[in-house]
Amino acid sequence: MKEIVRDTTFQTVPVHAVQIPIDLFVEDAPSHARVEDAQQQELNESVKVEGIHCALEVQPVMDGKQQKWKIVKGARRYRAAKNALMRTVPVCAGRA
Repeated sequence: MKEIVRDTTFQTVPVHAVQIPIDLFVEDAPSHARVEDAQQQELNESVKVEGIHCALEVQPVMDGKQQKWKIVKGARRYRAAKNALMRTVPVCAGRA
């Protein structure tokens, strides 16, 4: 019987989240109908009380002459932040 050896080493990559004003985001057209489900309501309440713990992942896009941000991951957190009337949201920017 072969022994399975698991490599538990990993490399930590520094991630720097920055706060971006919520009005600088561009939402994609929904690919399917969005329903305000129980999970979204729960997230809305959590964000109102605790804020956003995990930064959204975004990419820069141009909207006319203004740079805005397209959400890559975290659309539900973004909607919860809007619902909580947050002015800024933590993000990590990726490449366009």
